[in-house]
Amino acid sequence: MARERVPRPIHKLHAYINTSTDFLLEGGALKNWQRLNLDIARLNKWVFLHDEWNKYYALYINANTRSRGVRDNLLRVKKEFISLTKPVLEMMSGASAATISDFETLNIKRGILQKKTKTLTPVPNTHPVITFIDINEKGQHTLRIKDSVAGNRAKPFGVIACEIAYFIGEKAPKSVDECKKRTTASHSKFALKFSNSDSGKQVFYFIRWVNRRGEPGGWSQMFSSVIL
Repeated sequence: MARERVPRPIHKLHAYINTSTDFLLEGGALKNWQRLNLDIARLNKWVFLHDEWNKYYALYINANTRSRGVRDNLLRVKKEFISLTKPVLEMMSGASAATISDFETLNIKRGILQKKTKTLTPVPNTHPVITFIDINEKGQHTLRIKDSVAGNRAKPFGVIACEIAYFIGEKAPKSVDECKKRTTASHSKFALKFSNSDSGKQVFYFIRWVNRRGEPGGWSQMFSSVIL
């Protein structure tokens, strides 16, 4: 029997929900969710909970909008997501097309992975950099990300995602702590959409790597660009 490993701490679960959802929706003509025998009803439920989670998580990490109601809703979505994933991950682990890479991405312990009592996943000791911000599409930034040391678009060993903290305004934030908006990118190319009211404003970014256990590395320097 496979053992699922969906993280319980809120910030670690945030990284898992976003990276796993991105992963399921990836692929060519045959998407990963299809290859791993996930039915459309449960995929839609997975994506719905992903959207609900991000809505409440954004409110939860902002001191100005955090409340008991927000926390209760976040915990409700967490409970529903874990309830959904347990049988789904067990089913996926038996898919004939499943690979070790799939198991590692979804954190399924099965077969050779189940026998490993510990996976030595290091805390990221490098940081990502934004090499280019494409602003050609109105109301959208497309970020190009690579590692500061390796110099290529591949994520360092053990890294599953890039956490992005950003601030929209006229003046640069004094530190990353002022960047209350957060999102997660699992690829080297990531698009971020903004509202019409943000047109003409600056966006200031800090980014950092997050490993499979949800442990973050150090923040990058600040990057910025205007919203058209």
